[in-house]
Amino acid sequence: MKSLEEQLRALPDDAEMRQINADEALRRRILRAAQQKPRMQFRLRPALSIAAAAVVLAGVTIGLVHNARVPSEAKKESAMLKSQAAGSSQDLDPDSMLSFYDVRNGTAQIRSASASAYGGIWAQGNGANFPLIGLNGRYYRMLEIENVSGGVLGGMLGQVTTYTTEPSLAGGGVVSNIVPEGTGVYAVNGMDQALIAAQVNGKLRVFQRVSYSGSSIVGSERLADTLRCSGRVTAMELGGVGTVSGQNARELADLLLSGAVYQGAACAETGQNLLIYLDNGLVLQMSVKGERLSACGTWACPDFLTMFAQKAE
Repeated sequence: MKSLEEQLRALPDDAEMRQINADEALRRRILRAAQQKPRMQFRLRPALSIAAAAVVLAGVTIGLVHNARVPSEAKKESAMLKSQAAGSSQDLDPDSMLSFYDVRNGTAQIRSASASAYGGIWAQGNGANFPLIGLNGRYYRMLEIENVSGGVLGGMLGQVTTYTTEPSLAGGGVVSNIVPEGTGVYAVNGMDQALIAAQVNGKLRVFQRVSYSGSSIVGSERLADTLRCSGRVTAMELGGVGTVSGQNARELADLLLSGAVYQGAACAETGQNLLIYLDNGLVLQMSVKGERLSACGTWACPDFLTMFAQKAE
């Protein structure tokens, strides 16, 4: 079988034998291409080479022009190949995801494909209340994180005693509108009372300390008490601004924890969020509006936001 280059060199003779004529405009284009003598390199696989030769033989109409080469337009068309990456995160089947027992210690996977500092990772509820656990006067909101390893678990803090769609009306105990009665609630190692965990629909889920029904900090708590991220921050992402990582992120975290001033128990959800990535693979969230940040109550820290903008990538 002739190679592709042999077939191309034979085009003028083939055209003459078949008495194929070209109009004057096409003839001039071919002559110009022949004079320029562009270097042609073909890296197609054998099957594609044969197909390309067939297209050229069928589609090119030429006169008797010796030593003519393929026009540059044909070369451009042959390079217009489309590709699509396989195995994107959007193709994942939720049912095929690993259980938390299969994940190495200290890791988690954000479930939502849109999770970022814009969309946030606080789980949304179907009704007026978000998915939560109430424990000893503190409230925790479920995060859009799954596949948390059992290695992050601390000791059991208690069991859900009341399952209700109106947690604010419950009379004490461990309350939830998402975790069934009798289910154990656990601490998260190193996070004190900032994060807790419990099984929801067969998967270990993490809950972050937040405001709920006019309740936020207890006693003399500060932001550092409700986030418990000092010395553990690896990166931060602020919607519409950018990200910081490494030492810059740790310095910003220290500034936030030491300089934030409590404004009240409200926690406004906004379109802009701050995500705080920790060295245990977990993530915390705060909503941002102007110079204020909200999670377990609202805190003002304009210096943090100013410095973040300066260091953001």
